[in-house]
Order: sequence, then C-alpha cells, then structure tokens
Amino acid sequence: MLFFAEAIYSKRMSSEQTMPTGDNTQRYAAFLRSPRIKDLCIMFSRITGLVIDIDGADGVPIASFYDRAAENPFCRKLKQERSGFAACAACTARAFAHIRKTSAPYVYRCDFGLTEIVIPILIGKQFVCALLTGQFFTRAADRLRASEIHRMLRNTGQSPTELISLYRKTRILSPDTTNAIIDFLTLIFQQVLGDFEEKISHYEHYQEHAPVGRAVSYLKANFHSTIRLTDIAAHAGVSKFYFTRLFKEAMGFSVFEYITILRMTKAKDLLHTRSVLDTCYDVGYSSLSFFTRAFKKANGITPGQFQREINKSR
Repeated sequence: MLFFAEAIYSKRMSSEQTMPTGDNTQRYAAFLRSPRIKDLCIMFSRITGLVIDIDGADGVPIASFYDRAAENPFCRKLKQERSGFAACAACTARAFAHIRKTSAPYVYRCDFGLTEIVIPILIGKQFVCALLTGQFFTRAADRLRASEIHRMLRNTGQSPTELISLYRKTRILSPDTTNAIIDFLTLIFQQVLGDFEEKISHYEHYQEHAPVGRAVSYLKANFHSTIRLTDIAAHAGVSKFYFTRLFKEAMGFSVFEYITILRMTKAKDLLHTRSVLDTCYDVGYSSLSFFTRAFKKANGITPGQFQREINKSR
C-alpha cells in the first residue's frame, strides 16, 4: 500500500532491473498495442474517468488508449501550446527517470499542482513498460491561486481566463483512491504481460520442433528479403491458412507484424553507422517513405530523428 506524501510519493525497490532487448522490445510493444490491451485501457478509463498512456522501457510512447472524454480539459488545452506541451513532457521525463532508478510507482504533482502517477511494470526483473495516468487533485489545497496561474501562463499565448475556468473543474480523488488505482493497474498489467511472456517462452522453448519455431527461424534468416506467406507456411510444413492462425495464437501478433519487429530491431542497430537510405534497403524495404512510416509507427519517431538522438548522446 502506498502512503501519499506532501509533494511526491516514491519508495526505493530493487534496482536490479533489466531492459528488454532485441526481439523482446518490439514484441512487447506490439502486444501493448493489441486490441486486448486497448479494451482493457478503455474499460479502465470509462470506470475511473482517467487517461492512461503506455510508454516503452526506453521511454518512447507506445500507445494511448482511453475514452477521450476522460482527458482533463485543462491539460488538453494547455498542451496545445508549445511551451505547455514542453513543460508537461519535461515533468514526465523526470518521473520516468525516477522509476528507472527505483523500480517503484511514483506519484508527483506537476507545476500546476495536479497529481500524476507513473507505474513501472516489471516481469521478473525485466522492465517492460510504464503506465502513466493522473490529471486530478488529491485535495482542494493543491489548487493554485488564479494569480499564480496568470503568472505561469504569461507570454504563452494562452487565455488565462479560459484555462483557469477549466482548471477549477478538475476533480479531486482521495489518496486511498490513488493507492487503489496503482494497485489495480500493477496487478492487471503484470498478470496480462506475465501470461503473454509465459506463452511466448513456451513456444520459444519448443520452437525447433514446432511449425511456428521453424517459421521464426526462417524469418530471422530472411526478413531482409521479399517474403511471401506461401513460402513461410511451406517452410513451416503446414498450410498457409492453418499457419496464419497458429502463428497469431502462439506469438500474439501476425506473421507480418513479426517481420516488422525483426526489421525494426535491425534498423535501429544499423542506424548507428549507416544512412537512413542504406538501412531502408538493408532491412528489406524498397520504398524509403514506407520504411519511414513503418519505423515511426513502431518507435514513435522517424529514422532521421532516431539518428539525431544517437548523435546527441555521443
């Protein structure tokens, strides 16, 4: 159980977490975008009236599944302006860095006094993803005065009067409710992702003796080439219709989604030393625009942006 503090809540847990690598990173990302997770998040949003975002272990956004009516109108309006969006992103980045160190849920108040929650989801010691929710008050005293909001919004281009009106409509949830939200999300996501990991581990353990295992080996060796479903099924030793269903049941996503996972994993490695165009062709794409769209969908940023981030960190 959590105990809500004056400014933030955090508790140091084991710091021996590991990051998912290679296929695991993209595999978890694909599953976290699946209809099963989408339905779960939307159900949570409708029950609680809260937003929920999912970020990968690397901090890159994976999905935002929630009832749009649940988004705090003050936050939505504030983030429409560049400086407001940047301030919110900076708060999230600091919170994410904190949970990477502590492996524990982190409750904090943003610059405007709204409560935000970041929850790390670990399977064993592997940091799989982070859940972000909040945009509420835990007590009326957390609300800023109108004069303080006016000062903070100075030179932003936003209308203080409109934003203050929206701000005052933000609801209050008790610390006990905050604790319950954290416990619920942690339990549900660890269970769902744990079941997913167990299923994948089972198939990988026996993959050399199963059609899916043969297909996975074939795809790992040939993902950079033009691949037809008929060829994959033939290599697996089953009909393409049976193979399509079998692969989806075993892996949690389609065979073509898995090909994309393999290509994106390799592309991220190549982009450290190769140009975007060369990487595009090396991982099996014949169209640069198609590669760029696929990369952005999988990673949240374009290949060029990814390379610039690499160069900044050197």
